[in-house]
Amino acid sequence: MDCHERELLGLEPCAGTAKTQNKKLLIARGLLEPKMHINKSTGKIIMAYFITAAGKEYLNYINQ
Repeated sequence: MDCHERELLGLEPCAGTAKTQNKKLLIARGLLEPKMHINKSTGKIIMAYFITAAGKEYLNYINQ
């Protein structure tokens, strides 16, 4: 949910290793996708997590 909200608000994507086990599960289910991203404030390349189309569909389903 956090990754989707960040995308909607135009914020930096989810990153870091906090809650790594949860991210692994969401990636395995095809709901999150890890990609390299350039951090706008630091210019560093980071591993970020983006919600997939399937992840957006799932969020729409559970929020109905």
